[in-house]
Amino acid sequence: KPKTLPVLPPPLPVATAGAIPWPASWKDFVDEWKKQKPLQARVLEETYSLVYSPEKIKLAVEAESLAGQKLLHLDTRKKLLIHFEQLFGFKGILDVVPKAELTPTTDNEPAFRETLLETKQKVKAQERDDLKNLLQDHPLTREAILAFDGTIEAIEPSINEKTRSIT
Repeated sequence: KPKTLPVLPPPLPVATAGAIPWPASWKDFVDEWKKQKPLQARVLEETYSLVYSPEKIKLAVEAESLAGQKLLHLDTRKKLLIHFEQLFGFKGILDVVPKAELTPTTDNEPAFRETLLETKQKVKAQERDDLKNLLQDHPLTREAILAFDGTIEAIEPSINEKTRSIT
């Protein structure tokens, strides 16, 4: 009896130029990139976005940071450009400069510009503070303080990011 070979599934498609529509913002771009390359996206979160368009992406980095150590090297930027073209169809210019070299007038840098990472950290800190206040003001917490004649010295809630539950 002749043996038949199993039917293999077709190979997974490789990302083609413009596989994903151009993201509306730098944050959306990095979020989409994070799905493909989480570690590289983490580096991009440490950048200051100065120009973001399909023709040009200009970023500033702290030269001594991990992002600076990687993105200020031309070879790294060339590799990123290849990936950006495959995923987003980006054929523009990727420019990365040390933040220390920026001047507010020539680089249109707002005084309080933040990296995506700094923004994310602020949001998480605000969520923790809001949760702390909620727990501190909760009727059960107040009742326990009265019943035991106690005080609150610290509240250290933890938020499970996947389930958004409090532990």
